[in-house]
Order: sequence, then C-alpha cells, then structure tokens
Amino acid sequence: PTSNQNSTTKSWSSLTKNPNKKVNKPRNLSVAINTESMVTELINCSNNPTHRNLSSSATTPTNPSFDPCTKYSVVDDDWRDTGINYNYYRGHDDTVVEWKGWYRLYIEGKSAQIAETAWCERYRTCGGYTALWLGRSHPRLEDGIVTREIYKSAQYYYGYYDTQCSFTRSGSVQVKICPGDYYVYKLVKPDVSSPMPTYCAVVSNILSFDPCHNYLSLDQPWRANNETGLGICDSDFSWNGWYRLFYYGMNIRMAESYVDLNGCGTYYGLWLNGPHPEVEDGVVTRQVCANEASNSCYYTSTPIRVKACRGSYYVYEFVSPVWCPMAYCTGPVSTAATPTSYSSDPCNKYSVLDEDWRNARSASRRGHDDTLVEWSGWYRLYLQGKSAQISEWCVSFTTCGGHTQLWLSGSHPQLEDGIVTREIYGTNIDYNYDNQCSNRYRSRPIQVKACPGHYYVYKLVKPELSIPMPTYCTVVSNILTFDPCHNYVSLDQPWRANNETGLGICDRDFSWNGWYRLFYYGMNIRMPESYVDVNRCGTYYGLRLNGPHPEVEDGVVTRQVCANGGGNSCYFRSTPIRVKACPGSYYVYEFVSPAWCHMAYCTDVSTITPTSTSEFNITIIINILLKCYICYGPVSTPATPTSYSSDPCNKYSVLDEDWRNARSNRRRGHDDTVVEWSGWYRLYLQGKSAQISEWCASFTTCGGHTPLWLNGSHPQLEDGIVTRDVYGTNINYYNYYYYYYYYYHDDDDYYYNNYHNRCNNRYRSRPIQVKACPGHYYVYKLVKPELSIPMPTYCTVAFDSVADPCYNYVSLDQPWRANNESGLEISDRDFSWNGWYRLFYYGMNIRMSESCVPRFSCGAYFTMWVNGPHPEIEDGVVTRQVCGNDETGCCNIRFDPIRVKACPGSYYVYELVSQFFYKAAYCTDVNTLTPTAAPATTATDAGFNITRTTTPTKYSFDPCNNYTVLDDDWRNTSYNYWYWNPNSRGHDDTIVEWNGWYRLFFQGADAQILEGCVSYMQCGGYTSLWLGESHPQIEDGIVTREVYSSRIDESYRYQCKNYRKSSPIQVKACPEDYYVYKLVKPDVSLPMPTYCTVTSSKLSYDPCYNYEVLDDPQRATNQTNWNPWGWGRWCDTNMNWNGWYRLLYEGNNIRMPESCVSEVLLILICLITDADTITPVNDPEIPGTTDSTTTTSTTVTVDPCTEQSCTEDEWCGERDGVYGCFCNQSDPRPRDKSYDSRETCESSSGTMSLSRCQLFEAGFPTNVLHLSDPSCNGTLQNGRLVFHFDNDEHICGTNLTANGTHLIYENSIQGVADSAGGAINRKKELELRFSCVYKLRQTLTMDTEFSPLQSIVHKTLPDGQGMYQVRMIPYQDAAFSQPYNGTEDIEVDQRIFMEVTVQGVDGRQIATVIDSCWVTPVNDQNYAVRWDLIINQ
Repeated sequence: PTSNQNSTTKSWSSLTKNPNKKVNKPRNLSVAINTESMVTELINCSNNPTHRNLSSSATTPTNPSFDPCTKYSVVDDDWRDTGINYNYYRGHDDTVVEWKGWYRLYIEGKSAQIAETAWCERYRTCGGYTALWLGRSHPRLEDGIVTREIYKSAQYYYGYYDTQCSFTRSGSVQVKICPGDYYVYKLVKPDVSSPMPTYCAVVSNILSFDPCHNYLSLDQPWRANNETGLGICDSDFSWNGWYRLFYYGMNIRMAESYVDLNGCGTYYGLWLNGPHPEVEDGVVTRQVCANEASNSCYYTSTPIRVKACRGSYYVYEFVSPVWCPMAYCTGPVSTAATPTSYSSDPCNKYSVLDEDWRNARSASRRGHDDTLVEWSGWYRLYLQGKSAQISEWCVSFTTCGGHTQLWLSGSHPQLEDGIVTREIYGTNIDYNYDNQCSNRYRSRPIQVKACPGHYYVYKLVKPELSIPMPTYCTVVSNILTFDPCHNYVSLDQPWRANNETGLGICDRDFSWNGWYRLFYYGMNIRMPESYVDVNRCGTYYGLRLNGPHPEVEDGVVTRQVCANGGGNSCYFRSTPIRVKACPGSYYVYEFVSPAWCHMAYCTDVSTITPTSTSEFNITIIINILLKCYICYGPVSTPATPTSYSSDPCNKYSVLDEDWRNARSNRRRGHDDTVVEWSGWYRLYLQGKSAQISEWCASFTTCGGHTPLWLNGSHPQLEDGIVTRDVYGTNINYYNYYYYYYYYYHDDDDYYYNNYHNRCNNRYRSRPIQVKACPGHYYVYKLVKPELSIPMPTYCTVAFDSVADPCYNYVSLDQPWRANNESGLEISDRDFSWNGWYRLFYYGMNIRMSESCVPRFSCGAYFTMWVNGPHPEIEDGVVTRQVCGNDETGCCNIRFDPIRVKACPGSYYVYELVSQFFYKAAYCTDVNTLTPTAAPATTATDAGFNITRTTTPTKYSFDPCNNYTVLDDDWRNTSYNYWYWNPNSRGHDDTIVEWNGWYRLFFQGADAQILEGCVSYMQCGGYTSLWLGESHPQIEDGIVTREVYSSRIDESYRYQCKNYRKSSPIQVKACPEDYYVYKLVKPDVSLPMPTYCTVTSSKLSYDPCYNYEVLDDPQRATNQTNWNPWGWGRWCDTNMNWNGWYRLLYEGNNIRMPESCVSEVLLILICLITDADTITPVNDPEIPGTTDSTTTTSTTVTVDPCTEQSCTEDEWCGERDGVYGCFCNQSDPRPRDKSYDSRETCESSSGTMSLSRCQLFEAGFPTNVLHLSDPSCNGTLQNGRLVFHFDNDEHICGTNLTANGTHLIYENSIQGVADSAGGAINRKKELELRFSCVYKLRQTLTMDTEFSPLQSIVHKTLPDGQGMYQVRMIPYQDAAFSQPYNGTEDIEVDQRIFMEVTVQGVDGRQIATVIDSCWVTPVNDQNYAVRWDLIINQ
C-alpha cells in the first residue's frame, strides 16, 4: 500500500541519518521494500559534486572512462531562464566560474537544456550581459557525445537591436542526450572578450505528455494579421500550457513572416521567426519576433515551443511577451435567439458565477476572455457574495477583466415578463479613447429572467468571436433591502455647482460610503444631465449623468457618469453610480470613487428647487446675509456670547482626529460642513492636548481643501467666553496645480512663481466661541463652516505645558545658518527634528531672522524666517508663521508654523519641524548675537585652516578595552546616498555629545575612518570628514591625527584640493586588528559634518590568495567609446560585488589606472583597467599540484581561518596561539554565563548545544570538550557545539535514576584548556551538568467511539524535561490482531481486549504498569458516574 511505502521511506531516512539508532518497525510492514532504490539514489547523490576546479577543456569529443549521463553536476540557476526577461543584466558572468566536468541543467527543479540557434537571445538576458546559445540542434541518442559551437548575442549599439543575432562564435562545448530524455554538457569557460557571458537555458523540449491532445482552444479572430490594432497586451493573459489556434472555428496558425505595426489587435504583432515544424520533428523551440523601424525582427521576445499535430494543425506553448503592447499574430483565412421552452424553472436550477474581476466599477485584473469559457445553462451572478446583475449601460474599456466590456441593451425584465431575450453590446474604443459607446460591437443575444427574491438569471453564451477579449460586466443588484430616500447623508457643497470655477478638488480623496442627497445652500439640487465645461464644479473634470434622472416609479437605476474632454461631452467614462427619485422632488445618489483625478461630481444650478415653501424664504434670506458677511464683513453687530447654565470647561466632547494636524499634508477628502456640530469641544492630537491654529495654514493640510484658522490669539482665563472670527486659506486651481507639479517634478521656479496670495485672499467663515480653562487647555463651540467654502476643516496644532523647553532643548551650533552665509542647497527636510532647539553661532546666542532673507543664503536655496517679532518671557510659548522668499514677495511662501519661547538669560528656544520643501533651511540673524553666560566655544577665524597642536592624553585605562560601539550604516562611503536616500541624510556630528573612545562598525563588520578624500554629501550629512594621515601601528600607541573635510565651490569642483581642517582626534591600533578613536565635536563652521567610515582594511586572511578573477578586456583604457558594451549601458552598480578581485587582460596581469581617464572612455560608471600595465602572469608554483594543461601555477599559503568555517555571526581570530571563531562584537550574547546552552530531551535521549564563539572567548576551544565519557565529543552545527546521548550504544556516561515520581538522565560537559605560553601555566576547567526528566505517571482517556490509533497522549514538558507517547487501542480478540474500526455498538458483558503501549522510553530499563482503569458514560475522566475495571493494582 502507498501509505506503507511512505512510512517505510520515513523509517529508512531515519536509519540513514543515525545508523546506530534502533527503530520500532510497524506491524505487517516490510522495511526492505524501498532499500534498493534508496541506496541507488544515495550513490547518485554522492557522485554529483556541486563544485570543481577547471583547468581547460577540449573541443573534440573525448571518450571518458565513465558515462557522463550517470556522473554529472547539477546547475539550477533560475536567472539563466530565457523566459525570465529582466530587461537589464543581473551581474552574472560565466567566465569567473571554475567549470569542470559534465553538467545537467534545471530551471526551478524542471529539466532544462541550453537554448538553440533557432532562437537568438537578446543581450542582457539570461542573468548576464552576453547571451550564449547552442549553434546547432541537440544530438540524438545514437549520436553519443558530440561537439557544438556556442554563439553569442551581439550587443546593443546606439539604440539598435537588429545586429544582436549576427551569430558570433564563442568557443564550443560537448553535449550528450541521456536515457530518460535529458542532456548533459561539458561546459567550459566562455570567451573572455565577451562582456559577462552566460549560458542560456530553457525548459526541456521533451514532454511527459502529448500536447496535441492536451491543449486549450484559442478562437480569437482579432489576432489575424489583417485586423487592426487595439492596444491589447498578451502580458495581461495568464498563460498556462499549450494552445490551439482557431479563426471562427477553422484551423489557423501563427504568422511566419513580417507583420505590420498596429495589427493583430495590438501594436507589435508577434510572429514565428522560422518555419513551422513537421510532425516527425516533435516539439521544437522557435524565436518570436516583432517588427520595428523597417526591421521585421527588430524585437525578439521570449521563445515559445511549437508542435505539428496529425490532422494538419499546430499547438503552441505561449508565454508572456517581454513588452507591452505585444500580442501573438495569426495568418489571415446570426440571427437573434428565440426563447426556448424549459422543463424546469431556471430560477431554481442555475450555476453561481461570483468573479470579482467582472465588476464594472473596477479596472483591475485584465487578460480574461469569455469566448474561452464553455458556457452551459443558466447562471446567477454575484460580486463578493452580494447579488449582482449584468450592466445595463455602456462600460468604459479596461474594466470587467477583459478588453471589451459586454452590457445589456435595455432594462431587465419584470417578474411577469418571464424569460425574455436581450441584445448584448460591447464597448468599442480606438486609441483616442472616444466614441466608446456610439461605435459599439454587437454580440450574440442572451436570455434573461427575473426571479422571486429580487434576482435575475441569465442563459449566457459564447460572445461573438470577432470581438476582442469580451467579458460580461456585472454590478451589484439595484434591488435594496432599505429605502435610500430615508437613509442618506446630506451633501451641501455649493462649490460643486456648474457655475463655480475649478479648484482641483478630487472626489477620489473622499471616503464615499452609501447614499447622498445634494443641496445648494439648503435648497434641493441635482446632478447635470448634459455637457459641463472643464475647470468647473471645484475641479477640472466635472462629472455628469449620461442620461436622464429616473422617475419615482423606476425605483433604483444605474447611470453612467461622464466628463468632458477633447470636445467630446462624454470623452471620459467614470465608474457608474446608482440613482433614485424620491417623493418630495429630490434625488439620492450612491456616489463612489471616480476613475481619475481631478474629477468631482457636479450639480446643476438650473435645477435648484426649495425643500419647502416655508424653508425657501428663510434659506434665501440667510444665504444673502452670509454672502454679504463673507464678502464685506459683518452687516450687523457681532454676536454676543451666550450665557450657559454649566461651565463648558467641564462639559465638552473630545475631538481627536490626526488628519486635522496643521503640520501634516496627509489624509484629504474631509469636510466639516457635513458634520453635525453640537455643543463644546476639546481638541487633541494623538492623545496630546491641542488648539485651533492662530495663523494662516498651508492649503491641502488639515485633511480637507480649505484649512480654517483663528483670527486672533486665544483668550486668557480671566477673559471667559469670547467670540473669534474664523478664516480659511484661499487658493485658486492653478496654484493648486503648481503645488503638485512641484512635488512630482521638482521644478522650483515653475511652482514658486505661482504660489501666492494664499492668506491675503482668504475666506471668512462663521465665528465660533472659545474659552480658556484651568489646566492649560481650551474649549470651542464649533459650528458648521460657511457652505460656500470648498471642503473647510478646522486646523489643530498640539501644545504641551509640562516640561519647560527653556531647560529641555538640543543645542544647535551651525554657523552656516547665518543670513550672511552663502547657499549650499541644504534641506532641513532631511533632518530628524524632534523637540526644542536653542540656536548658537560659535557658542554665542543667536536667534532666527524676523525679516526677509534673500534666496541662496543660510546654507540653502530657499530661506526660512519668522514672520513676526519674538515673544517676551511673559508671553510663554507662542506660535509663529514661517515665511520664505521667492523673489516676488518676501512671504509668498508660507511654511508650516513653529513654536517659540523666550527664556531667562536672553535666549530663545524653537520647536523646529520638518518642512515640505526641499532646499529650504531655517535662517539665523548675525545682528542678534549675544554672548552666553559662559562661552563654550570661541569663534574661529574665517580662514578655517587654523593650526592646532594637541598632546595625547595619558589614560589610566586601555581604550582598546573601554570603548563605545558606533555602527551607523549611513556613515559608510559605499552607501553613496547623494540625494537618492532621504532617510539617510540630514545627519550632523556637531550636535552629537561625543564622550570617550569609539570603535566603528559597518553592519556588524569592523570599520575604520576613511584615510582619503571623499565627495561631499556621501556619509549621511553634507560635509564628509576623513583622516589626514594613515592609521597608526600597534607599537605607536595613542596618536593624534588631523581630520579634513571635503569642500566645494559653486561649480562642485576641487572638493579635495581646497579641503578644510576640522578638530583633530586621537587614534589607537588595538590587538585583534581594529582601531579605536577619541571622537570630538567637529568644527562648527563646517556645514553638517559627519565622520566617514569604510570597511576595515585589517583582514583575518590574505586576499592575495583569496580572490575572484576579473578578465574583462573591454575595461581596458585602449578600448574606444564605440566598444560593443554600449554607451551608457554598462554600470558596475549592477554587479554582485563580493570580496577581492584580481584583474586580468586576456589572461595577462593588468591593474587599474592611477591617473585621470578621458571621459570618452568611461561607460557610465565602471571599473577601468590601464592597458599600459599589461604584464604576463608569472605566479609561483602551487606545491603538490600538477596539471599538464596549465602553463602557470600559484603558491598558496594555507590560511588557518579557512579551516574554522566561522558563520556570518562570527569572525576568525587568534587567542593564545590558537585560531578560532569569536562572536561578532555588535551581536548580543544570550545566556553568556551558560554559553547560550540549549537542551532537548526526547525518547530516552538528550541533546545539549553551546555557542562555539562564547566558548572560544572564554578560552575553551571545541576540541577540548566532551561528555562524562571522554570518547563522546561534540559536533559542530552552524556555529554551535552539539553533544548527544541515548541508550542505543551511545550512553556516554549517562546516569539513570528514579525518585518515585520522575525518571532522571544526568550527564555533564567537561574539559580542560591549557593556555601555557611561558613561565606561567594557565589552566581552565569546565563542567556543565544537565539532565533530562521524564514523568512516571500519566492518565489518558480513549475515545468512546473506539477509533484505533487515535487515542494518543502527546505531552511536551517544560525545558529540560522529556516526553513520551501512550497509546490505548481496543481489539476484538485475545491475540490482539483485529482492532476495532469506526464506531462500534458493544453489548453488555461483551469482552473487549485493550492494549496500552508506551513509546519514547527504553524498554530494557523501564516497564509499563496499569494501576487503574475505569469507564464513564461521557468523555470526562473525572465524571461522577464511573465503573472501575482495575483498582490500584
């Protein structure tokens, strides 16, 4: 039986892992059943090494002494697959692989083969740069070993792809086909003159089934080469398997010659590059081409497999093409349905169709085609479990999962109509996206029936084949369980009217949910039904209904939504919505998120009607008064505060909404005019007390479109309840557009010259009441804002009154912020601002500028200054607007506000925040300098090159043993951040509190400060700091080294020639090959300086004997700029660099140039070699190795660290003359007192493992440790020393005892380490005792249904305790041969035979005893009613 064979395999696997371990064999099971096959497999594994060294290879077939079909190495590299088109090279190179012997290819575990000449591969595929393939077809079995030429792709040359398949040779390989339908290859190193060549692989052409009888039918006439283009992309299809092509039911095959552009339903039609095969050819692989620029095979897509079948047809294994829009091409070659009478009601007999991609409101998931579906019978539609129906309107293209959307022509039937026939139409579209519905397709009609229970059923049929990828579109059913006329949200947003201008509002930002009724200043209004101009309705593309509104008797209907574009009133088709007419002459709409931005639903001012006669007159009067109030100010006396019976400071609602934060641009789409405000409110932001902003806030902040802010300061406690005006930021649409253009295009001048008058042309909303409360907070009587304001929201800012920022701040001494310093394009957005800051200038007090600062000052391009005077001490914490100069107005740029406080001692503190502009920085005013009480720093001379002499300090401790670890990735020069990684910029070592000595790391590896110049903005800050001299030796002790910095001028040149000095530091070289540094605060005159690090140059091995060979002649300086690598296409950042490299030039030594290389020789960014340094290889001989095929040899010194096999969490080093593995310094040392011991107990055995690196650091090499029996040593497994004992000939001195309740196995790890190295002998002894404890007594319950082998107790005890299994099995006979199966009815006095077995204990030492056994009527062993069978025996 299969189950028995599987069990046997597991048992055999266990035996092969531990041949000494005894296994309990299952009854009636032969252990030897799979022995022969498994032994054979083990022998095959042992004969398949994964890596050998290669000396050379011959091109003439050799007769090896073995069959390469049985002795080969496996190569399974997914990146070699031609079907995975990376479209850029991945850094692999087969010239650096040491090929030797024969290889069998796989791709993700599937048998593969090298690509053949029939399909030339593009360059930059197959994981490298140059693609290699076989020059002829593969051999047959009778051919034996053959030699095949290897060809390579020519490289991309100045934008042309047409010379790639010129069949340039690149050596040869030997090939053989093997029994079992696979190939083996004697691969050799490719020609080194080719840039990064790699052998290309494809899944083997040999199949385990005949695709002529296992295919999918593909009848898509639009693929014919006489059809026009539709932009269809075959990459959207989920290709899987083999396909047979049809044309209206007739056989057709792929085109074999040139196909014009814009045909076959796509733009780039794909055709076979070569003839179709014959039947006797079997499965072949063919290249696929596409035309471009008069070259019929300009583009070469992924090859496909083809087979000719008996019956004069072909099958194709289609795969996803490499680009869009591409599609496979083929060569060139009804009456309305009448309802059928059915014997059963289709409302009761249907299939369910619930496919979310059919949703007419979704544009996701393409590639579906209903002509491929085998439709049969009637169908009921669902969408995510909700009843659905076919759409009744024209649907936009690219929805409903396919290319052409099918919809019902006409409304659905009523119950009394029975089965009806409806025409089906499909959306047609050209490349201009217009006339989608007027030039519609006509498909085959279907039958429909309305069913009791408010749903429909459809007799779906295969759509018309001439329609490109048609799919039936569905929408959620119009039948509702509630009446939306009485369940809606009121939407009174007058800016939606079609006579209002555009503001760039986007309805995609709204969280639409449910039904909405439209108002215009309290009056009824409805959506337009006709053309709406662009830039109206508060947006750019105003949405209208495409069709009339329904009547009350129509119920819920679905309507298409259109937007004007290109002179076509319905150019854009957005997601449809549902509409209902309600009694009372109004409508409700189920709004959804539109398809694009900037789109918003419009209202039609010509449809305004009063809600009622009495309400109309009041509404008109109120709105006239409000409009006058907004435009001209109050028309009557201000409101008088109301007297309240209770104190609002004690009776308020909490409002904590993070999107209201004035300092955040996230979460739009909110509107406080739709909120039902009632009473008083206290504001919070993420749990912190907050207040309404007192300044003009940037637009698109605070969650809506118009931020609302308080006009005037908040009241004091003694003021009581006061009334404050509320204003809103005003901005027109074009400035909105420029704002986003800046964010996405970074065009500063284009944006800033149009970003004006946000606060001058402000809105005026309704006033509110405010009160200051004891406890330092405010309460507000919020009201609905003025409806004419577009999406207004109250803005909040957080404040705190607990810690005094005058004594809780960060010192910021950055003189480059002064308004007399030039610009450096520093961005304060890159800083991680957090808290309050006090400003200094070379140790003296300074404060922010209060007046306009010219651009390109303060170390930045855009300058930021406080708009208003600094506060007095008695003012406490105040908030100030921050302005920026755009050269058209000093405060035309309004940045996010900051908080400021005046402190005793004549200084100020600022709560600086990250601003939303790049290249903008806070400015300080040099005219405000005042000395501090105790100057910490003296201003240095402007020349900066000041000579300093520092005498090393004598320390009472060794800094090599007393240091702080500094592991900051962003300091490393290999992380060339520049502007590309905003998360790793903005650092500044002048604000770090340096104290003592530091050891540097980079991602856990030892690092050191750079000894040479490095570019600015490359080590996490702006100014890069590097060591002016080399590092010291161990014998030098503590030395002082100058620190230099990169410096740039306006043309970004001479960074290293015009360097500047910083403060010197002290350095010491330590044993174990690392350095420690006494880092100090750099010179504050340097803009954002940071110490730069590189990986340590101290190695635990000699790279002269541990390197990779890099033989790329194209890197030489004698190569001109026309070299075939391609200008601008080669970039060494794509190489997988790892370790050390030796440079060769066609087998000769070469080195990197030491002087400037002409720009025309550079290939973007690459490593260049100097052609003038070529010398022959003349390495010393390698002892003990000879090879007649090699002309050079090398002497290799054995590296003691190579024998240690340290893991990535360890590093190799020497201690007391012994090499071993140390723990990485940055890694934690868990349970270091017990060497990170881990214990496992199971089945009378125990395992204890210890950390190898912790043992070695404690002075215990692995070879000195053993268990109680000295012959039982540990084994190394992934950096851990593992000890094991059991009762099967591996007792290892284990002692077994029992204490009445538990069994206890005890052992210990022991060892003595002798570190004698002179007159003093140092010995260390180690003894670690451990034990495994097993509980003696267990109680278990057997299932009452007598299910054999199911009543198992499996208990895992705490760490250090073991587990075992107890099984209780019922049998029918005394021989215990017939177990009960399933549920059994047991008669009174019927005898049952019970077997109780224990597994997991040693039966030679431990016996099983049943002392009690009882029966209960329910499955509860503690049940009161029981029948005892065995009592304490």
